[in-house]
Amino acid sequence: MALFVSRWLSFGPRVSREGDRLVAVTGWKVWLLSLGLANRRVVVDPEDRVVRVFDRVLWLFPRKRRFTFDHIRAIAYGHSDAAAFGGLNLVRDSYDFFTVGLKLHDERDPYRHLFRFWGDGSFVNDGPMPDWWYWQEYLWDAEGTQESESRHFVDLLYRMTKTTIEPP
Repeated sequence: MALFVSRWLSFGPRVSREGDRLVAVTGWKVWLLSLGLANRRVVVDPEDRVVRVFDRVLWLFPRKRRFTFDHIRAIAYGHSDAAAFGGLNLVRDSYDFFTVGLKLHDERDPYRHLFRFWGDGSFVNDGPMPDWWYWQEYLWDAEGTQESESRHFVDLLYRMTKTTIEPP
């Protein structure tokens, strides 16, 4: 459990509601870091039973995709720790990546990525010593909100599409 939790330490889409629709748009931090190259808007419409994905590639080329709820097999939700030398360090500060996508019934294109939520994670102790041994690292740990934000987004997708949640 981190002492300090902040949205400033995480990156991900901005999720909002427009009427009955769920709308997720590329976050301003990601947009700024990518110089506008990464630009995506996902609209989940429960009335029309459709997920619409709007992308802009290389600033100029718009792309639209549409997936009906019947075409969606499951919601893909996964986590990975991308901390530098994460497997070699027994005691580290994790860097979390949460991915959200759609698993489709289409055999040619079975997975469609939607968004990544990433940021500074919590203190991890896989070593032989107890946590209190590393009290300074444990006490001053800070983490982002990427886990709760990604889980909230996946829960909303799950409730609207009425499918299952599976690993990617």
